[in-house]
Amino acid sequence: MEQVDQGKFSCTGCGKSYKWKPELAGKKVKCKCGAVVAVPKELAPPPDSEVDLDGLYELAAEEKKSARRQQEEPVGFRCPSCHGDLEIGAVVCTSCGFNLKTGSKASASKPRKETIAYAGGSPAPGGVPSAMAGYGARSTGPAAMEVDYIGDNPLKDFGVPAGLLLAGVMVLIYQQTGSSGSFADALPAIGLSLIINLVFSFIGMFAVMRLFEVSFGAPGPAVIKAAACCVLPPAIAGVLGEIVGSDSFFVRMMVSAIFMMPLTFACFYFMFDMDYDEVIYLVVVIWLVNEWVVTFLLNFILASGGGGDVIAFGGGFGGGGGGSDSAEVSHDQKVKEMMGLYDLPKVDPWLQESTNRILGEHGRGESEQILQKIKDAGAREIYVNASGSQAGDLFVEMPKDKKKRKEMLDYHATLTGDPPLKDRGQKWLIFEFLP
Repeated sequence: MEQVDQGKFSCTGCGKSYKWKPELAGKKVKCKCGAVVAVPKELAPPPDSEVDLDGLYELAAEEKKSARRQQEEPVGFRCPSCHGDLEIGAVVCTSCGFNLKTGSKASASKPRKETIAYAGGSPAPGGVPSAMAGYGARSTGPAAMEVDYIGDNPLKDFGVPAGLLLAGVMVLIYQQTGSSGSFADALPAIGLSLIINLVFSFIGMFAVMRLFEVSFGAPGPAVIKAAACCVLPPAIAGVLGEIVGSDSFFVRMMVSAIFMMPLTFACFYFMFDMDYDEVIYLVVVIWLVNEWVVTFLLNFILASGGGGDVIAFGGGFGGGGGGSDSAEVSHDQKVKEMMGLYDLPKVDPWLQESTNRILGEHGRGESEQILQKIKDAGAREIYVNASGSQAGDLFVEMPKDKKKRKEMLDYHATLTGDPPLKDRGQKWLIFEFLP
């Protein structure tokens, strides 16, 4: 039994070998490549318990020479006995049985197994592990060192990722409709955010996979898991950024980044069971995509006439509204930029500090009347951008009620003499009193 414990079995999908254990006998295990493998109930002891180290080194040297000759010859490497084509790194010719190491053919009196030993330790599908397994490329992740019994788990592979993906979409919808409460107005921004985020995140993850040999497992479950990791953490981080830093662009951006990174790390680590360094690469990709690519392209598309809400650049998914018309876009953008750069005061305490403080060229009494009408129209917050004792601009946070929003826009048009702005779900409205 002790010899059996030291046996190995191979994955039928990728050929990776694992140590056989009695407690796994007859059960199903999942390889890191995603294939489900049935563990044999018993394994025969290896034919040769002695390991010929000298032979391994000679075999490694011979395989390197074979691979080098394969690259140098334009027609490929051929068997010296039958002149048939050989696989790169093959030691035994599958056509005639000639052994490149020993220089002899397999005995004709005994049935011959056509098993190819590959340099790097990867056996042919259904074959036995190569003697060069010790010289194979490093595999990372817990599954590369030990296989755990997990069997078929559709809940973890499909149910949980699909639920998290749906939750991420719902959080994004809640965030985008938070300022105006209108799903129709926010729908273009929601759709574009998801498309840009997923497309560029998947491109980045594919690059990480190729550069650092990161494995995501079976394609079907991997797509759903990766999509959940790309959507849910940025959406949650964006909402938290809005709550903590609603009045400051810089604070909102920092809070969003602080929360996004650990949430994305936890999501990838839970979904794919990867090593720390592999997860870090993916976290950086998702952060860059959401903080720069999504916001830049979304602002560019919507500001060019795509409609819907515009997101403040640098704020990830966070950021209130704006619209397709340049006036609405400029109002939200200007307020967020100004409030991110300066600690602007609220209008009431600023006005009460001195009786000489007024709104532009309006007198004191008229300034108080204007301010009261803005409050009556449902203003949520009012900030002042002042120069000395004169307020150049009032930054008014729009109400959520549609009737109040229309009242606010109508009064803005009456006071400024400009045509009424359209209600695009914008969060801020600027009353300008000085040029």
